[in-house]
Amino acid sequence: GIFRFQLDRLGGDASANQYASNVTYDNRTQTLSVVGKGSVAAYESVLRGVTYTSSSYNMSTAARTIAVYVNDGMLQSPVATTTFAVLPVNDPPVFVLAAHAHSSNVSYVEGGPAVTLAGNLTLTDPDSLFLINASVRISKGGETTDVLSVAPSAAVTAAGMPLSVVYDNRTQTLSIVGRGSVSAYESVLRGVMYSSSSGNLSTATTRELAFSVTDDIGLQSTSSDVDGG
Repeated sequence: GIFRFQLDRLGGDASANQYASNVTYDNRTQTLSVVGKGSVAAYESVLRGVTYTSSSYNMSTAARTIAVYVNDGMLQSPVATTTFAVLPVNDPPVFVLAAHAHSSNVSYVEGGPAVTLAGNLTLTDPDSLFLINASVRISKGGETTDVLSVAPSAAVTAAGMPLSVVYDNRTQTLSIVGRGSVSAYESVLRGVMYSSSSGNLSTATTRELAFSVTDDIGLQSTSSDVDGG
């Protein structure tokens, strides 16, 4: 992971504050350097304020060992080391839907062919390579004649994992189940389609669909909604 050390605070010794501009971190060597003439107490205060952070969402769990030494201009101190643990946190999958997918620009014509609901959907997971299930549910405005399915190309992707794709008319939920890559799930979800067997659809009702996925650790995404005409 990408990580850095920084000064979280400087101690009460006023002379320590002068080193704020002389503290640099080299990510290549992973070394924090404090440079400048100062009292022992000032250096102690500065070194006590060193903190660790990381920008990685997929960190190694290996313990980190930190080596510290100082120099008085004549001699270098022995190297002191300390070790600390890194505890990873599972992050949920994330949906991103194109702006038009949140509007009623997705429309179905009665008696017409099935329409794709979220063809520009993107799906990412910061720290999981695989997902175990997904669902697309008609959460608002549904009728018993509504049907959710996947396009032929998405069906091929699902079969290749393999992923099970089943629509439950009672709950109006399309379920995708099985261990598969994030990209495979994204491809299948992009291919989700809506159609209706009704010849007398209500023209006053907009369908709202809730998308969700679960990663291989069991963490579920925040539901993302799509409106369709």
